[in-house]
Amino acid sequence: MLENLLQQLIKDGCIGATEEYSLEYLSNNFHKRGLPVVIDGGNLILGEMESLLDRGTIESQLLKIREKTACRLEIHPVIDSTNDYLRRIANRCELPLICLAEYQTKGHGRRGSRWVSSYGKDLCCSVAWPIPPEYRVTGVESLIIGLALVDTLERLGLNEVKVKWPNDIYVQGKKIAGILPEQIFNNGQPILIVGVGLNMMERPFLNEQDNYQVTSIGNEIGRHERNLVTAMVIESLLTALTALTQNLSEEMMIKWREHDHLKGKEITIEQGSLLRGRYVGIDKHGRLLLDTGGNTVQISSGHITEIS
Repeated sequence: MLENLLQQLIKDGCIGATEEYSLEYLSNNFHKRGLPVVIDGGNLILGEMESLLDRGTIESQLLKIREKTACRLEIHPVIDSTNDYLRRIANRCELPLICLAEYQTKGHGRRGSRWVSSYGKDLCCSVAWPIPPEYRVTGVESLIIGLALVDTLERLGLNEVKVKWPNDIYVQGKKIAGILPEQIFNNGQPILIVGVGLNMMERPFLNEQDNYQVTSIGNEIGRHERNLVTAMVIESLLTALTALTQNLSEEMMIKWREHDHLKGKEITIEQGSLLRGRYVGIDKHGRLLLDTGGNTVQISSGHITEIS
């Protein structure tokens, strides 16, 4: 495991390939990534790890949904990014395909923002899903999947679960998950790749780069079964993808309004230029509605900063 991680870190440029590595340097590097490594007699020893992904446990929980939706599951100890991996191989694999990883060296969200996780402590999951040629990916997909994840987190016992347009999940005002939908084509056949990053295990949280607080399932409700939660998230993803539509139903619109993180807030949206106004909701196509002072602007994408 340690050798695989080291080679992936070198490959992805996280560690220089020509560096001389002391045991202390490697130990500190692995500790930063969540691995309980100790130096023993001139060797690096990996301590016992709890809650590593277990194929048998996850698949046993997915029996019911897989009766309706045949899909394959891959679990990787180390990978650059589950989304990037599926983008590379989806055009030559049987789909749907689910990819899980204990650790990502280059996990990322929208606009290239970094998604930081710890080895064996969070959820790094992506699904490659074939969609009809006439279907057009518009961004409403992340909203539909976000609402499905809200249901899952509430079933686990989390309170004050909110969706933030277009692709984040918040709990008690702190970010807990992100969604990254991407579209690729295989000989004209569109494929939707959906990545989900979910903070699961307890740890200290303050994202200083983006100046927002984050949380985890462990911080909110304490101990939980990581493999069970992983299966629940996969089930909600597959259920949402099976019923994917281009518009939000009235039921979805009601649920969005009940779980809207931005409700009533003053925000700015960066999309080339900078727009400022009051957030007034979304429409059935998943577009954000911004009151700029007399005009309501429909926005399909952009980076949001909350003002109040």
